[in-house]
Amino acid sequence: LNINPVSAADMRSYDVIVTSGNCSKTSTPANLTVQPNPSASAGGPYSTCRIGSVLLNGSASNASSVAWSTPNGTGTFTNGNTVGAIYNPTAADLAAGTVTLVLTADAVAPCAVAASSLTKLTLQSNPTADAGGPYSTCLTAPVSLNGSASRNSGVSWSTNDGTGTFTNGNT
Repeated sequence: LNINPVSAADMRSYDVIVTSGNCSKTSTPANLTVQPNPSASAGGPYSTCRIGSVLLNGSASNASSVAWSTPNGTGTFTNGNTVGAIYNPTAADLAAGTVTLVLTADAVAPCAVAASSLTKLTLQSNPTADAGGPYSTCLTAPVSLNGSASRNSGVSWSTNDGTGTFTNGNT
């Protein structure tokens, strides 16, 4: 008997029946178990500011075990043999800006081929701000402020104890 290709619908008991002339026939059962191949999803993409730990949200099915790895990162994994591991990036990861993370799901016998899924972690440096100054003016004369900012999505000026207003306060 040859079943090709095999599917989950083929999982059942098969009987082999043997006869020989006028002798009584005999049979013996043989069970066929069909094991699905593993699957893996690394989730993501992920991002973090600076080198904060990142909770990974992967998933796997039909796997005997899972493991996280990185081909280009230098960080470590906490609970790296679970789909919900934590990646702990390093300063080198931050300098690189991105890291590839891989979730591998090992096959359950008799299957032999593991499944892998890749995702990207983006590491962003904190924004910086420099208000410039010190500044000085005569009583009610306007002051031109010359500050700078980097790695930001927006800038706004404010005062904690003054009563003046800003022209173009978001530049």
